[in-house]
Parts: sequence; C-alpha cells; structure tokens
Amino acid sequence: MEDKSDNLESFNLLISDVKVLFQFVHPCNSNLHTYSHRCYELLLRSCTEFESLIKQLMTSEKPNKRLTMRDFAIFGSDAGLHEPTFVFTNWNPTPLYLAPFSEWKQDPALSPSWYQSYNKVKHNRSINFPEASLNNVLHAIAACAIVLTKMKAISPSLPDHRHLPNDQIIMYFRDFPFALQGTSNGWFFENAVD
Repeated sequence: MEDKSDNLESFNLLISDVKVLFQFVHPCNSNLHTYSHRCYELLLRSCTEFESLIKQLMTSEKPNKRLTMRDFAIFGSDAGLHEPTFVFTNWNPTPLYLAPFSEWKQDPALSPSWYQSYNKVKHNRSINFPEASLNNVLHAIAACAIVLTKMKAISPSLPDHRHLPNDQIIMYFRDFPFALQGTSNGWFFENAVD
C-alpha cells in the first residue's frame, strides 16, 4: 500500500490547482458546465487519482485481480462510499453539495456519470470535449476526498461539526475548503479527529 503522505501530497496538488482554476472560473452554479483544457487536465488527473486510491483501498481484498469499475462499484457500495455528501464550502452564493457515488446506491454496476465523462473525453477529446466540465472535475475530486477519508489519510475535525435536521451532521476539514455531510452513524463520523 502506498504511503498516506504520498496520497495526501497528490490530493493537495489537485486542491491547489482547483483553487488556481477558481481565479479564472468563478465557483458558482452557472459555471458548472464550463469546460477547458485546464478542466480536461484536472479531470484526467483526479480520475486517475481516484482509480489509484480505490485500488489501494481494495488491494487487501482482491490482491492480484485486474480491477474494473464494476469491482470498484461493488466494493464502494459495500464500503458505504455513497453515504456521505461532499460539500464545497467556498461555492457561491451557497455551498455546493455533491454525491459522486449516488449512482451506486441505485445500481452498483453503474459507473458514476463523472467517470463515464472522463472515459469519453479521455478516448475522444475532439468529440467529447464538453465532458471535461468543472462539474465533472469537482465530482472526481469529491470522490478522491471520500476515498481518502475512508483510508483515514484525511480526517474531518470533530470540534467543527454541526448537527442538522434528520440526524444529519456536517463535518469540516481544517486544511481543505470542503466538508462531508451524512448521518451521525456513518463510517466517516467514526474517522473524525479532535
């Protein structure tokens, strides 16, 4: 298994590059469908990072098997990766809520739409360039953050959590512009640190 600091360094680079992108593309709903070569590059990087992270998480379960998205989905569904909602806290005018694994809740065999977009643009950018959208980039980064939290490479901070209606909790990360929201009995709540 890779060193957690290696994973964290790679993720920090992605977050840093998204912050630079936000200097040119304002983080608001009307820009979610914006696409560019920078978004294309970030989508490729964040999706390959996601693949690397989920493979690390799964290695102990299926050591020498060539893993597919179907394997990721079955594992992710069983591991509860679809449970938390990812919250971009620096979105305008209000936070942006993303559920990058919500399709797995309905059908574990289904690839998430952002991952399908990644494959489309990776294999034929000239036709599928609009798939390299800010929305897909943010979903891929949200997927990485959720997997990193599951791996305990990053942890939400308990002192910053707030209770919401219906047993929902939102937990912030000290060093990142995002939070996770879900029920208080969710696995990510157990990963929180003081």
